[in-house]
Amino acid sequence: MKKEFLTLVLLLVTPILFAQKEVTRGPFVTNGFGDNWFVSVGFGGNVYAGENDSELGLGDRISTALDITLGKWLTPSMGLRIQYAGLSAKGKATANSMFADALGNEKFNIMNLHADYMLNINNAFFGYRADRTWELIPFLGFGWAQATKSGVDSKSNELAASAGLLNKFRLSDAVDFNLELRGMMANQRLDGVEGGTRAEGMASATVGFSYKFGKRTFEPKEERFIPDYSPYTNKISELEKQITDEKIQKKAILDELNQERSKAPETIAKIEYLSYPLSVYFAVGSSKVPHEDLFNLNNYAEIIKKSGKLFKILGSPDKLTGNPNTNKKLSEDRASAVYEALVYKFGVNPKQLEIVDKPDPGKSLDVTVIGRAVIFE
Repeated sequence: MKKEFLTLVLLLVTPILFAQKEVTRGPFVTNGFGDNWFVSVGFGGNVYAGENDSELGLGDRISTALDITLGKWLTPSMGLRIQYAGLSAKGKATANSMFADALGNEKFNIMNLHADYMLNINNAFFGYRADRTWELIPFLGFGWAQATKSGVDSKSNELAASAGLLNKFRLSDAVDFNLELRGMMANQRLDGVEGGTRAEGMASATVGFSYKFGKRTFEPKEERFIPDYSPYTNKISELEKQITDEKIQKKAILDELNQERSKAPETIAKIEYLSYPLSVYFAVGSSKVPHEDLFNLNNYAEIIKKSGKLFKILGSPDKLTGNPNTNKKLSEDRASAVYEALVYKFGVNPKQLEIVDKPDPGKSLDVTVIGRAVIFE
């Protein structure tokens, strides 16, 4: 049986691989449910292989084959289909068996209803092309086989496996010409005769046409570049946080400023003007205020006027020269010279000045004393 099946395959299949170009590689966009469907009808011959069928020649065993197929391509290379295949079978069996006559010749109706997985070799290994002229599609399936005969009440039902090759030749966008080679294998009881090998089967070869409906092509899935905006969004978030922090800081400063503005003005009850003791140095034996000291007296006069305090002027002679009487008179003249310069030259109120002979040792002075050597405050 195996040799006969392989011989039939070699006689009917002559693979011709046409040169192809402009192929498309996957992945592809998944089409809708109503797309990439096809329906096929094929006619040809069946050759049944049972326990005793080898007693007949190959030509005597060929019977009419019919297959009707509904399928869908899920991708350019993978598809599913449901097929009715069969119609009739002839062979040799024991005399008066379920489907045989007295001479052992049998002829019966056969049906194989099966679901198949299909693989498009061209699209899977050489890339997808919608206008490819020839495509080779192996398939493998499983289903139910039934044998019946008119006038015979008994029926034979068995599970069956099927496999084969579908050669598809493109005629147009919608129509293909098909050459299908198929083999079915079931339990050896299918033809109504038990015994012999564990399994028997049927080889079929059909030619026919397919009509494709719905969307008939596949589109490649475009790879979309998704840019990474995270560095920009992070930077924007950082800047927004800085702006928010600056707004909070600005509001705090404005609130503090408004609080200060709302406070009542403070009255300064007293202003203290501080001054250092001033010394005016006279030439030996002279009571004339030196020209270079007039500048210091001018500045000091302003301090006296602004302070409103009483300042004391102490004249001091050079104890290393002259006699006491002369020195006493010189001290008074020098103190008077400073007094007159402050009052008449720089406009100090006379009430703010007092010429003293010498400071009281038992009393701490709270005013400034101007003289030959030191001004005390």
